[in-house]
Amino acid sequence: MKSLANAITGTSLVTELHLHLFGPPRIERSGVHVELDTRKAVAALAYLVVGCPDGVSTRDALAALLYPEYRQDRARAAFRRTLSSLRTGIGHDLLVTDRETVILALDQRVWCDVRRFIALAAECKQHDHGYHQVCVTCLPLLEEAAALYTGDFMTGFSLRDSISFDDWQLMESENLRRELSGVLERLVRAGGAQGKWQEAIAFCHRWISLDSLHEPAHRRLMQLYAWSGQRSAALRQYRACVRILDEELGVPPLPETTALYQAIVEGADTAPHDSSDTWELLSGHSQPAPPPQLALAAETRTRITPGTFTLVGREPQLAALVGSYAQAGSGQFAV
Repeated sequence: MKSLANAITGTSLVTELHLHLFGPPRIERSGVHVELDTRKAVAALAYLVVGCPDGVSTRDALAALLYPEYRQDRARAAFRRTLSSLRTGIGHDLLVTDRETVILALDQRVWCDVRRFIALAAECKQHDHGYHQVCVTCLPLLEEAAALYTGDFMTGFSLRDSISFDDWQLMESENLRRELSGVLERLVRAGGAQGKWQEAIAFCHRWISLDSLHEPAHRRLMQLYAWSGQRSAALRQYRACVRILDEELGVPPLPETTALYQAIVEGADTAPHDSSDTWELLSGHSQPAPPPQLALAAETRTRITPGTFTLVGREPQLAALVGSYAQAGSGQFAV
């Protein structure tokens, strides 16, 4: 392994390979578009870059991912052809292999928008403040991360004969969308703290577009509209939220959403008085005064794994879904 790692250490560390995986996959080498011969080669490259933090995988793991229906010997043979296509496309100097291992150089010669996005989000999490808080150092990192996310992970790409790869791709896509949701939420907070209403509103619209059923995002947008003097827009946003919830779930908004609507209608203070969740931009010097205390539910962000998501505030609906699932499993449920 050590000799292989040494083999990919180039004398020049100028970025040569640009891999864009937000939206449809796009590969460039030295500024020239690279068209790999097969979709399997694209899939292998994406997995090495995103699915392997150090760019290292075994041949058997990659062969099983790309050719799950094949016997091991046949899968390895098919993967050899895929590997040859990949090395021809991106360059032999960036991809080194032996009989068991495949290593992609993940140094300065290789840049990937997804890896950069993940690194930016991770850097913000290392700052000495709560996850949902934003400091002046966070702000440019979050803005760059949001700009990098130009579409869902590998939009429009799939391998028809590899459920294993498609499952991995879907999981990564959901994880990245969830990470983007957290990025946008903090940008909304930062914009509101600075009184940059239009920026905050734009980020909030984008946040809602990720999940139109997420009521906290609707409430944030209602409050931003109200604070920026757009009361009619705030009321329209509530009605849009009501319509979406009714059409998609057949349920009314949560009580706190309706309470916020009533407060806006009556011209009352729309900010709950809970100092634990104020909007502020943390720094070592003065910042523009934030809006009144804005207590909005802060959701814990975690990477999605099967079975870990919750339906907050919708316990009756969740119970009904669980019951239907149990009936389906016993053959008693009919559509």
